[in-house]
Amino acid sequence: MLILFCRGMCITQRMDTQYYLYIRKKKTYNMKNVIKLSLAALLLAAANLCQAQLGVSLGLNMSNLTENDDDGDYDQFYKTKIGYNLGVFYNSEINDMFSIQPGIRLSTKGADIEFAGIEGSVSLSYLEIPIDLRLNFELGDNVVFGAIGPYLGYGIGGTSKIDGEDDEDVNFGTDEEEDDIKPMVVGLGISGGIIINQLMITIGYDMDLTNSAISDENGYTLKNSNIRLSFGYLLGE
Repeated sequence: MLILFCRGMCITQRMDTQYYLYIRKKKTYNMKNVIKLSLAALLLAAANLCQAQLGVSLGLNMSNLTENDDDGDYDQFYKTKIGYNLGVFYNSEINDMFSIQPGIRLSTKGADIEFAGIEGSVSLSYLEIPIDLRLNFELGDNVVFGAIGPYLGYGIGGTSKIDGEDDEDVNFGTDEEEDDIKPMVVGLGISGGIIINQLMITIGYDMDLTNSAISDENGYTLKNSNIRLSFGYLLGE
């Protein structure tokens, strides 16, 4: 497949004084759908047990990648990529001020790339489980809130592309010879918003805490970051 992370392109440039992308054998990645279905089932079951208020959401992502090693960083080659997020969540009140809001969402991340006249992109799709602690304030008939909490993500698909060429699959896994990026990530999300009647508007920032690079040789790290804007609808009263 086409390796489109910028450190690899910089190393290639130093070795051969030419700009090209390293091509490795493509591996078909088989995702176990049972994992996704089980997580969704557990979430919905928990919502029923807690008699919590369910909601659905859809929104916009503005994501990027941070990449560095002991020789420097490559962030200047990455540009914001537009994606989307959609999911379900439920809010369980602890008291009048605090609540717990777990959920499950599909989130597309990655980055656009501009490097030495080469333009391309990396698109990564994750299934995420955020668990937020929410602080709520009444503002007339509305509610203003702030939230913070961890999220667990699992990569379920991705592509890399150079302009003018066909898309190539990104392989999630831990095999240094066959795969490109680790599938499992743990991150932290911070958000705030307002609830007007049954409409919830949220803006947040998510950052990976774990390293998605398969090998950390020479201090190599690769992480996602994301600004998200979402619109949710609360089901029921």
